[in-house]
Amino acid sequence: MMLSDVSIRRPVFASVISLLLLAFGILAFDRLSLREYPNIDPPIVSIRTSYPGAAANIVETRITKPLEDRIAGVEGIRYIESSSENGVSNITVTFNIEHDIEAAANDIRDKVSSAVSSLPIEATAPEVQKINSDDEVIVWMSLAGEGMTVPELSDYAKRYVVDKFSAVEGVARVRIGGEQPERVKKLVLLNSAGYDTKAVADKLAMFKYKSVGKIFDRGMPMFMSKSGAENCYADKSKVEPQSVIKNNISSNREGNLAFMLALARSKQFPDTTLISRVQCPTLIVWGKQDKIIPVEHAERFRHDIKNSEVLIFDSCGHVPMIEKTKETHEALLRFFKE
Repeated sequence: MMLSDVSIRRPVFASVISLLLLAFGILAFDRLSLREYPNIDPPIVSIRTSYPGAAANIVETRITKPLEDRIAGVEGIRYIESSSENGVSNITVTFNIEHDIEAAANDIRDKVSSAVSSLPIEATAPEVQKINSDDEVIVWMSLAGEGMTVPELSDYAKRYVVDKFSAVEGVARVRIGGEQPERVKKLVLLNSAGYDTKAVADKLAMFKYKSVGKIFDRGMPMFMSKSGAENCYADKSKVEPQSVIKNNISSNREGNLAFMLALARSKQFPDTTLISRVQCPTLIVWGKQDKIIPVEHAERFRHDIKNSEVLIFDSCGHVPMIEKTKETHEALLRFFKE
């Protein structure tokens, strides 16, 4: 063959080409993006409006319908879904797959802003949020202020924090929690995180090394997602392939992986002193064979939360709601009926 003949006649030339190919391969490995599954999230924008005290039919006519009419003319909309409940209106706008999510959200915000004046005075300002199929909370941040009440902290967050975080690239949604702690009548903790331990730190320790972190910057390997899923169960045979794939896709989303790496490198963990502030009746459910968060944490929660009880399932790991579905369901029903 011509290539082999040239290589034999010109060994130096062949060696140089081989070295160039090797160098290009190393460079490509370091710089090319890696995605095992394509990103197929359609651009979706949600609009949520509260109208306290209004019946569902009033919410429909006074909130949902006017907003739908106003946003219907936005370019690139594939379809609009809405629901009206007592005191709340929810509208979901799905755009064509090629439409830019940032442009879509801005177009919707413009239309909604122009419709605010026609809404009832008692209604809150519509909240426009970007959504994706993995719209899960990545991180909760605690906001505290000396001498400030919960309503004051909530108002500060809405005025100065939410908009700034929403503008960060990759942020789909910013939620505010804990605005009305008095409305939480009962609390359930299922193998919950909350305490910094050597076990957790050890699991994240390898990410502090730049060489390791650089590899994971390119994506979470499938074998690690499989290992992580298996560690969630006391019985590894219950791990389903689709759950491993879903876990891998979720882990490789830009925000999720970046946060995990940042947490590992910062060695910062939640403020555990806040746990003792919980006053409502609390049910603590744990799997005895939990490999993610040791079962000893259940007793720490019980000790710090005065009005609490602990339920520990044997032959169960980090996901009692899956491994012990019936028992967990019965325990929750009993707890909420008491």
